[in-house]
Amino acid sequence: MYSTYVENSEKSNYRNKIDRFSSHSIIIQALEKLSLSSKQILDIGCYRGDLLNRLREASKFSNGYSGADLTNNLDTKFEDIDFIKCDLNDKELDKVFKNKVFDVVILADILEHLVDPWDAILNLKKIIKSDSFIAISLPNSGHWFFRFKVLFGQIDYESNGLFDRTHLRFFTKKTAKELILNKGYKISELKYSSLPWENLFNSRLLTKTLSVIERSLIFIRPQFFAYQFIFIVSLRDL
Repeated sequence: MYSTYVENSEKSNYRNKIDRFSSHSIIIQALEKLSLSSKQILDIGCYRGDLLNRLREASKFSNGYSGADLTNNLDTKFEDIDFIKCDLNDKELDKVFKNKVFDVVILADILEHLVDPWDAILNLKKIIKSDSFIAISLPNSGHWFFRFKVLFGQIDYESNGLFDRTHLRFFTKKTAKELILNKGYKISELKYSSLPWENLFNSRLLTKTLSVIERSLIFIRPQFFAYQFIFIVSLRDL
């Protein structure tokens, strides 16, 4: 079975997403609104720990931070993050985490790399509480660029982005929502990220202009213009 996350040789090509409308920034903004205090926060697929550390720095309260991945690549300067070796394909997550449960679990750009993301988010219930939150980001395979490339038969695999060669599953807005709702979760919030224009052009004015135009288009038709879907979800009341 394919490993839960991108292999280390591939992950070196992934950037820390610091743009205002990136999936990481949107996740941090959404979790900040929850006013988390004295909570246990877990980032599965943490790699160096950049996202967790940004969340820690943005928080006004004291929380516990844990990062999980196949191997420990945490930046040594992030001393406040505990590392846990984990493969999300493992069905016995309660044993992996030694029966520890978390108030917040982050799955940022992870589920699309799994053979069975449906089973994975179902197994997450073993390590969360009844009032826990899960932050999920998924790439949009209904994006206009993805559609355009497929229409003309130009499926060129890349080291990251919508055509990342390590993606095993592809989601539209409809199927992403079904992934979550059909496994007993409810969606508290849905946000949309933008294309990483700053990685494509050097002109700050141009990237800012394109971003403003794109945000307007996302508001009108997110299924076609959103780069990624960012969900904040919780367990559905039975």
